Amino acid sequence: ASYTNVPVGTDGTWNVDISGEEFKEETTYTATATATDGTNISAPDFMTDGYADTVPLAEGAQNTVIANAEGMAAEASLGINWGADGYKEGSITTPLVEGDTNYVMGIASNGDTFVVTSGGDKLVYMTLEDGTIAAVKEGTEETVFTVAVNTEGTGYITTMVGTVDAHIVTETVVETGGSVNGSVTGSATDSVTFTLPADKQGGGNEDQLVLTAKDPSTNITLTLTATGDAPDPGHDTVNYSNQRIGVDGGDSIDTRETLTLNISSDTAGVKITSIGVVTDSLDGTTYDHDGNVKQEGEIAQAELFNGTTPIGTDTIDGTGSGASSDESWLVSDSVTSPIGESFDTVKFTVNTGDGYGILINQGITANYTYDVNVPTTTTTTTTTTTESLYDFTIPLTFSGVDGDSDPVTTDFHITFDANNDGVLTSIDSGETSAAVSVTESTVTTTALVHDTDAQYLPADHPLSDGSESITTVETNEYSVNVDTSSAQVTLEDFGTYTDSDVLAARVSDSVLIDGGAAGIDILVLSEDEGIDFSTLDNNPVTNIEVIDLTQSGDHEMTSITLDNVVDITNENNDLTILRDNTDDSVTTDVTTLENTGEVTIGSDTFDMYANVENTDPTVTLKIEQVDNAPIV
Repeated sequence: ASYTNVPVGTDGTWNVDISGEEFKEETTYTATATATDGTNISAPDFMTDGYADTVPLAEGAQNTVIANAEGMAAEASLGINWGADGYKEGSITTPLVEGDTNYVMGIASNGDTFVVTSGGDKLVYMTLEDGTIAAVKEGTEETVFTVAVNTEGTGYITTMVGTVDAHIVTETVVETGGSVNGSVTGSATDSVTFTLPADKQGGGNEDQLVLTAKDPSTNITLTLTATGDAPDPGHDTVNYSNQRIGVDGGDSIDTRETLTLNISSDTAGVKITSIGVVTDSLDGTTYDHDGNVKQEGEIAQAELFNGTTPIGTDTIDGTGSGASSDESWLVSDSVTSPIGESFDTVKFTVNTGDGYGILINQGITANYTYDVNVPTTTTTTTTTTTESLYDFTIPLTFSGVDGDSDPVTTDFHITFDANNDGVLTSIDSGETSAAVSVTESTVTTTALVHDTDAQYLPADHPLSDGSESITTVETNEYSVNVDTSSAQVTLEDFGTYTDSDVLAARVSDSVLIDGGAAGIDILVLSEDEGIDFSTLDNNPVTNIEVIDLTQSGDHEMTSITLDNVVDITNENNDLTILRDNTDDSVTTDVTTLENTGEVTIGSDTFDMYANVENTDPTVTLKIEQVDNAPIV
């Protein structure tokens, strides 16, 4: 600062009011005056006493990395030296906003900015009277997390009241394989009619009567073999005329007689579904003039077999009288068995009455199904859906004033293990990778399509409507590190940050805690958490300089070795353990670490441990002393 036209007293002294200037503590200031004749006049006794207004200094805040679990909390330093005037008040704001909304905005580890949600509900910021910001579900007062400044203005506390959702990026890739031609077996229907050939005209009485019929449309030949069964020995013959077919001496089927028709084919896969015949002399019920039954009607019966297996029974009631009582009868299994069951043998008998004949001159029709080859095309489509679940960070800014309202600001950020993969990694400057939890679902659909009419396929066939799909689903879950160097948005777009971090997690729930190579990084153990170093595999905790056991509850750290210190810390190999409770116990491995004395840092005293064999003097372990809590 400079001042002009300063009056000089007769004794050579001069005085300037500098109460409006700002001075930093522990800084030396020199005043020089220049006379109007150009002579420099020094002021060796220059004093600022009574005028020094110390301004707060922002020396770099710690960032926070916190597990996504209810009740998790972490306190980090704001890195502000408030000076002689002390802290008055302050508040936290966010530089990342979307339009005029107050939505909580996050930066995913892939560089996407998005509205943070909890259980699918968008979160909005609310600022409380004490400067605390609360992230609440939109339209409610349900708090998910808070960020509060401590009463001294030296730090901020992040508290998880609920949980947040990961940022999900979904990618779908569809691959269609080539088509494969094939076939399925379908079913077509047709019929043939059996009649007496020329050499059988005039009738006969034989052990069996064999008739054949060829279907010209399919070239399938069916053979009907008729045999008779009579009660008297030697009378098991088939008796037929040009009109009728029966058993024994007459061309009729009488009581206790059986006419058996067996139908076979020269083609595999042929199935008989029904037989059409016309009966003769099947009388109906007769009545007297008073309407009373005079004579019960006759009933013909047909038993159906598939080989020797009974399939069902069909009957028909007579309706006529005498020779004129012809009845058309479609014999099938539909009466007592499921429709569509095939058979190859029919046994005609008398159910009620004295007999009837089957008119061969009307023909015997066999309705059948046969296998057809239905061409098909098979196409395989593979749909792979990848859901990548990203952790995210919110940038924040603290703005405060000291006792006489001198302002100060500092930036910090909070990273949430939103994908719950247990990987807590500090985001240092220039960080170009991030852990991502991936769920990969592969859906393979094999579509079988026929290219002919569906009439060849029964209703219950999978291809009856033209196509069939077979779907298989395979799901894989894994965690990977992805390259984030090409991210469109970075934290540096919203503030200036240090590389010092506080990491808060339940160690038992985490698979990796990495403080990052730069800065002073603190691992805060949650309530009643501990570490048994003898059980740690694959260095799950790395790049940590301080382990904080000062959270509520009892903490136990056992079997700390020289190698553990090297593995946990960065290249400086310097680890500090903070304690404030007599139940915060720590045991070291005496074969690799030995107590080398004490050191005082601020107002706290620490026991110093170093390499027993002194082969690596750079390894240092400091454990805070607590009354009645010895280090074993």
